[in-house]
Amino acid sequence: MKKIPCYFFPSQVVLIDDDRTILDNLVPCLDEDTSVHVTFQNPFKALDYVNAQPKYQPSSDQLIEVTNSEEWQHIRLDFNIYDVHKRVYNPNRFKQISTLVVDYHMPGINGLEFCEKITNSGVQRILLTGDEDEHIAIEAFNQGLIHAYVKKHEFEAIKKLKKAIHDSQFNYFQNLSRLTMSAATFDKSTTALEDSCFVELFFDLIKENKIVEHYLHETTGTFLFLNKKGESSSLFTFTQDQLDLISSFHDYSGPLFDSLKTYEQILCFHSRETVEIPSPSQWHQYVRPAQLLQGDQRYYYAYGANGFDLDHSQILSFEAYLTARSYN
Repeated sequence: MKKIPCYFFPSQVVLIDDDRTILDNLVPCLDEDTSVHVTFQNPFKALDYVNAQPKYQPSSDQLIEVTNSEEWQHIRLDFNIYDVHKRVYNPNRFKQISTLVVDYHMPGINGLEFCEKITNSGVQRILLTGDEDEHIAIEAFNQGLIHAYVKKHEFEAIKKLKKAIHDSQFNYFQNLSRLTMSAATFDKSTTALEDSCFVELFFDLIKENKIVEHYLHETTGTFLFLNKKGESSSLFTFTQDQLDLISSFHDYSGPLFDSLKTYEQILCFHSRETVEIPSPSQWHQYVRPAQLLQGDQRYYYAYGANGFDLDHSQILSFEAYLTARSYN
């Protein structure tokens, strides 16, 4: 089953081939919705460029805090999931290199020697080969030196390369967020993140709404989404037990509260200032129609525009980034 990384945004894909014609013909065929394509003819300049980029840490390293521990040789860790979405304010996020596409046959250094010199082990590596080099690529794949290979002259090579790049980008972000997602899904009764029905729903929403960025906000299955223009939307997800718990804290009457207790609507709230649920007198601002998702348990979710209290003036959209880059 495909897993959801705790965050994803468009990233750099670096392509290296000493034949400029191949690069010029290749790039226009690739997906521009989730990739920034950087090309090099000179593999040594490419190597300097890739190794000079910041080494991005797994998200867990940035979100974990060590809490007080009373037991000998025990360390308690606290994950601040609420901070994941703050990456959306980083204007340099799209410069992150997730994937390399490198030709095997190059002067002075071959593709595998190039991959061996990459200092950031997290970057995904795709090798372009000729038919006669397939056994070399298979051996390199089995050794973990590359993550995929595509034969340049095979039928539907472009289609296969596009899929390999797509998969590599997701694998890159999955690897960065593996520990975070393991912690987030430790208690299966409180999260939908690894339920196959929810995973299918999640990726359907991504495709249908042309989402290019997502950020986990709550371990239940609540996400911030952004499209290429930087327009935000959100998915709020709760288990039925969680909704029952919220209702049990309040003893009110009226149509709004009745709709919450019967799961017709759910409270979709996010604030930059607090994590506290607002007072019931304000709930009408945050309710959305709920939909039932029956998976391993009963979930209720709501998807719609906005939903997050964001400072949009501080968010660089992917479209704006590409426009600015084209002028430089």
